[in-house]
Amino acid sequence: MKFLAFVDLHSEVEYFKKLVLKAELEGVELIVGAGDFSVWGSGLRNVFKSLNKLGKPVFVIHGNHETLQELKNAMKGLENIQCLHHKALVFRTVNGEAVTFYGHGGGGFSRESPSLEKVFNKAVNALKNKPSVFVTHEPPAFTKLDIVQGEHVGNVTVRKVIEQAMPSLVITGHLHENFLVRDKIKKSVIVNPGPEGLVLEV
Repeated sequence: MKFLAFVDLHSEVEYFKKLVLKAELEGVELIVGAGDFSVWGSGLRNVFKSLNKLGKPVFVIHGNHETLQELKNAMKGLENIQCLHHKALVFRTVNGEAVTFYGHGGGGFSRESPSLEKVFNKAVNALKNKPSVFVTHEPPAFTKLDIVQGEHVGNVTVRKVIEQAMPSLVITGHLHENFLVRDKIKKSVIVNPGPEGLVLEV
């Protein structure tokens, strides 16, 4: 399946125009947003209304610029948008193939995630031994995607989930310095798609 993933949009109109163009040109079946759609919650509803108008399913998690409650409030009444935070959503392609998505929103600056620890087994079981995508705002520790000024600043709990579950793909963000950077943990491909987005396949 082909889907469009993006992160750290921060309500930038020009980036959104590029996302729309990619979604239309590439014929993606699904759109995935990995958080920080807004600037401290401002403009979040407008972004979601615009995404909803694209007429495709949209899976979202919150970043560190919006709370989970702000995310849920902003998506009310928008039928195409679903919250992925600590949920496993199975997307079935036009060919009938099933891909499981699991999300972990929030954070960004923490080395460990108590909220993810609480659902650790649920996350691993949702992603393991199947075509799957782990969507997290905070990057996993000790990869090319968590380096800032030569230091690894990523999340250890996120990395543990990846090491145990080995999802097909990991979508992450938060660190603007690492837009479009890719790496691997075992068999799992990790990507920061940035605000302009990337069309990915599973």
